[in-house]
Amino acid sequence: MILEEQKFYSFENFISQKEMLSHFSCLSLCFDYFFENEEFVELGQHLKKCRNAKKLTIDLSQKPFSQDGYQSLQQGLSYCINLENLVLFLNCRQIQILNACCIFESFESIKNLTNLTLNLSRTQFNGECIAILSKSLAICLSLVSLNLDLSQNYIGDSVSQIGNSLIKCTQLEYARIWLDNNSIGDDGISNFLEKYTKIKALLLYLTNNRIQYLGASSLSKNISQYKRLTVLVVNLYKNQIGKFGETEIKRRAYKLPRLVNSTLQHY
Repeated sequence: MILEEQKFYSFENFISQKEMLSHFSCLSLCFDYFFENEEFVELGQHLKKCRNAKKLTIDLSQKPFSQDGYQSLQQGLSYCINLENLVLFLNCRQIQILNACCIFESFESIKNLTNLTLNLSRTQFNGECIAILSKSLAICLSLVSLNLDLSQNYIGDSVSQIGNSLIKCTQLEYARIWLDNNSIGDDGISNFLEKYTKIKALLLYLTNNRIQYLGASSLSKNISQYKRLTVLVVNLYKNQIGKFGETEIKRRAYKLPRLVNSTLQHY
């Protein structure tokens, strides 16, 4: 018997249901306190039992744990082969390159993933970590919806790797991506957006970067390819795109045949 959504706000309650974990189709793990690294390892071990879960939410924000914890999490997620919707909050911690490898390697086992939410803000992500994340996103071939928060990191112009990886996600229709405070310049944003053939909603948050008119112009040209786009949000607050950059984006956006909702902020 497959049961509906189950929420756990403490690790003890989660463990107490360990014999039932294979029966839940929707699990939400939002533990409300800082727990020991040994418990993180145990968490990964019990995730292996969640093989029938279709939706899984795990909030591990602000909770530090070791390489063993990351490896256990990766192994546990790799058993959740029926997942369609995965939500991971890993923000407000330092994620090193080996840890990033552990987390994202599990995506390879989740073939049916259509909805992915990743909060990786304030994790000290750099270009090397972005390369690993990009490689993992590229194998999510069934992805329809992506929410990706990479704000307040050290990404710079390596952000273009994210855009390139999403080309292979040919079913992608909805993308909401936060890239605020990342020292992204014209080169990075110019090569960020590719031709996503089915995209219908695109929301980009690029506050406080180093984007100027050239980057805004390239961004607008790429957006003009998305003939199916109905919703567009571009936040370029605290950049240097100027009046001409604003005009260029608006001019091209208004020509999109299906656009019904658009927002541009740059002041």
